[in-house]
Amino acid sequence: MTATPDYRLDAVVLSAARVLLSVPFICGGIKNLLAYSGFVGYLASKGMPIPAVLAAPSIATDLVGGLLLILGVRLRLLAPYLALYTIFTAFVGHPFWLVDDPLAHDEMAFQFWKNLSIAGGLLGMSVATAIQPKRRAVSGV
Repeated sequence: MTATPDYRLDAVVLSAARVLLSVPFICGGIKNLLAYSGFVGYLASKGMPIPAVLAAPSIATDLVGGLLLILGVRLRLLAPYLALYTIFTAFVGHPFWLVDDPLAHDEMAFQFWKNLSIAGGLLGMSVATAIQPKRRAVSGV
């Protein structure tokens, strides 16, 4: 006898994964929005061109992307976009290989690898969403 997968449980797990993956985006977006001038200064310190202009779309990506992730909207497009954004922020925001101070190096390396791990989770979410059967297939409607 072959076991049939419980698609309802899969849907619950994917929903939980979406919520967990959205946390860094939403929390980061809120933090950067509340400390907007500090975020602009941070972007400038990282050598970003026109940081005052780039801060707004970055915050919007965090907040809107995080919300859409929770809601499960267009995940096949959203998840890879957020993954690329997260990889970009890892390289721009956490270049640990340029840091000499051992403590700062370790902290930045942790943040870099955390971002890449989040990107991996987002790519996995994109694929898992694509292969998950539609609800009609489960309910028979």
